[in-house]
Amino acid sequence: MSSFVVVFVDFEATGFYRLADIVEIGAVSESGSTFNVYLDTTEKFEKDATEITGMSLDPNNRLLKDGQELDTVGRKEGFDLFFKFLLDLCISTGKSKLVLVSHGATFFDMPLLRANLLRLDLAMWQQFNGLVFRFCDTFRFAKAAKYRLGLTSLSLRNIAKSLGLCHEGGHHGALSDALLTKRVSKAMGMNDMNMIHSLIKWDNIAFRDDIKIRLV
Repeated sequence: MSSFVVVFVDFEATGFYRLADIVEIGAVSESGSTFNVYLDTTEKFEKDATEITGMSLDPNNRLLKDGQELDTVGRKEGFDLFFKFLLDLCISTGKSKLVLVSHGATFFDMPLLRANLLRLDLAMWQQFNGLVFRFCDTFRFAKAAKYRLGLTSLSLRNIAKSLGLCHEGGHHGALSDALLTKRVSKAMGMNDMNMIHSLIKWDNIAFRDDIKIRLV
């Protein structure tokens, strides 16, 4: 893993389905650099997504969280900024590839990222495909260590609670969840040695019908 940059990420979206729009990107590097952006959308929110994130659209398609308008950027600009954040991390560390870590990478975050990029711009997808080498899923790690760690639930917040980690309550946010994913991964004992044996390729990610049940 010494040749890879590791970045913990999370996305909030308009729903739990393949064609949902990502509306918030949050990321944190191992060194503590953070990234957060809200994206424009005209896609209506599923009820479940609004209940979990507190996000919705007003009649003019302005993005709201808990009823307050958010500062957003265009979709292409948002993903361009995210790519630049990732690329800058590689450049600053002298490493050419990176690993994205998220809770539910295999069946939600990364399939959702791929679908959004392909829908938006093929060239942008090709950029991400070239930069992002592999993924690691804290959900899969937690599932394998469930009994060793005494976990009663595999949702991110419940894992944090079981491990004695304090975290923000209320609605989910991409940056706060990315930061929590980083803390949970360390508390579960994830490290370079055991992560390298559980890296996931783009070809091995796919949506699941029970996404919400697994993650929330």
